[in-house]
Amino acid sequence: MGAIIKTLPTRFARGQLDRFFGTEEKACFTMYFFTLGRGRPSKTEPAGDYLGCPAWGGIYQLYFSHRGILIGNFSVVCIVQNVGQLPLLTTLDGKPSEWQIKSDRWVAVCAPPFHRMKERLYHEGFRGWRYFDLEAYRGSTAAKCRI
Repeated sequence: MGAIIKTLPTRFARGQLDRFFGTEEKACFTMYFFTLGRGRPSKTEPAGDYLGCPAWGGIYQLYFSHRGILIGNFSVVCIVQNVGQLPLLTTLDGKPSEWQIKSDRWVAVCAPPFHRMKERLYHEGFRGWRYFDLEAYRGSTAAKCRI
């Protein structure tokens, strides 16, 4: 399969997301960290070491939907469990973020740039994350009609 999908909260305006994700030419951060939850994704396997913690591979893209539209993806470097090795998160202006990743949470570590979808595909919102196959989904009725 090689990909997962997450829904971004509707409270974020599209302009905020554009600033946060950056452009193909200029990213806002050198790495992006997205939480997946407490349980290790079952479709991953050991893939070396990341910041002193075993990394898990097999997932290559992290897609996002926002307000019912598939907006794009990041390339996944690895999936790790946070045992204190991850850097503190910062805001866009470089200040420490009030929101930090809790220990024992699994995290997708992603590298810029954010690849925006060139075609318009729809995807309903949901909580958490799911395994995702873009090629299989592209041909479905749900991808063509907003639900």
